[in-house]
Amino acid sequence: MSTKARQTYKQSEIYETLVDEHDIFDNYIDCFVFAATVGYHEGRIETENYEGDAEMLWMHFSSHDLYRAAAASIAYQHTKNPEALTNPELQLKVLAKFAAGGAEILEEKFGDVKGTSREGILNYIKSHSSEEERGRENEMLKEIARSFDDQMFQSS
Repeated sequence: MSTKARQTYKQSEIYETLVDEHDIFDNYIDCFVFAATVGYHEGRIETENYEGDAEMLWMHFSSHDLYRAAAASIAYQHTKNPEALTNPELQLKVLAKFAAGGAEILEEKFGDVKGTSREGILNYIKSHSSEEERGRENEMLKEIARSFDDQMFQSS
């Protein structure tokens, strides 16, 4: 897989709020992936106004099996194109579109919260899945990532 893939994305104020102000996420990469999954889960995709001044590099995903698996899964589910499973450029583009929609949702829900929005984010996550589901999903995503890695090494 190409590690040189990159995609510009719209980094709205909610990124600063969740990363810099409230330390909910360690970095913008974590926030980007979370925003994309929220956008995908809620069916909010921005097809016109999703690019911006910020840039997401695929190399940031290289040490995050779950992020690579989520990117491949979301891109495939959205495009129904098997190429999306192994195409980092397409994956980043799809994630940027969903991240723009997800950031809007996060802004609506947590942008004007006084104090920390940590509890609100945690409650949002908990309200959308059970502990057992999260465990199964994490294991499934890890297995998908391992299978992609194995397949890539075998085809090299």
